[in-house]
Amino acid sequence: MTLALISSNFRRLIPEIEGFGDMEQFNLRSRGGMGHLESYYFLPKEVAKKMGLKEEEKPHVRHIDPEVGLWHTVKLTMKGRTFSAEYDGEVLYDKFEFHDWMMNMEP
Repeated sequence: MTLALISSNFRRLIPEIEGFGDMEQFNLRSRGGMGHLESYYFLPKEVAKKMGLKEEEKPHVRHIDPEVGLWHTVKLTMKGRTFSAEYDGEVLYDKFEFHDWMMNMEP
């Protein structure tokens, strides 16, 4: 129930991107009673395979298991197809650029 509500609310944050909510996936897992983001992707595997996307071209995030009882800061920035991410001040991605076929930015 909670994950469904989080997913629904997250999709409402970016309603102007056509198809948003159809392709992205966020995998959450709980350890020690605290949920953490295990993995995510914004692209169906079949499309990536068809377009010949190489493993090094895919965005990867190291495993993060937040310490229970502490507040953590996550900053995600999207400018067009350029994505940056920080976790507690550590830069995970700095201006990762999605291919034009990966993310449709047309109105």
